[in-house]
Amino acid sequence: MSQESERERFIRKGVQDLLDEDEVFLIQREGSGAVTVRQMDEEGVAGLISPLRGTHPELYGQITSASEQIGSASSCLLMLVFLGLAAGICGALGTGLFLDHIPEGMARSAVSALASWWGYALVVIATMMIWSKLDDYLEWRSYKKHRDRILYAADSASIRPEPLMAFLQGDQAAEKLLAYLKKDRNLEYYDTTALL
Repeated sequence: MSQESERERFIRKGVQDLLDEDEVFLIQREGSGAVTVRQMDEEGVAGLISPLRGTHPELYGQITSASEQIGSASSCLLMLVFLGLAAGICGALGTGLFLDHIPEGMARSAVSALASWWGYALVVIATMMIWSKLDDYLEWRSYKKHRDRILYAADSASIRPEPLMAFLQGDQAAEKLLAYLKKDRNLEYYDTTALL
């Protein structure tokens, strides 16, 4: 038995009677000799203890990078553009700018009826729905850009997509990538040899 294993066993015996079932603490001795103890919840433990972090650090780095890029595929600027578009449409409705270009009749009365609080709400809601769908599309496109590289790296490490998802479960650094891996219906037919 190695010295590290004996040390782990010694520490385990020392704290065994102090812990309740499923209780997790992070114990750290700092350079100054001070010891800090923090109780961890499930999410904190999953974030600290990723099986891939220690066994496949290069793959884990690629996964966290891809996940961050997927999460930032759509920018705040895009949301501001859509909010500006909604404000512009509401302003045009309020000032009657559209009415000059619409012939008399039912269409003109419908547009003039939109110049009210419910019309403005309808414009803002429709604009936010379009922005949300565009945001999802941009994230999906970013995921597809990274998927082949991640799955090829995982396959090179002899990790199939399903175990990869199990390893990433609960890891906040990889949550965006994991969400799209779970939604990807093509994974069961995925063949990394086609990438060679």
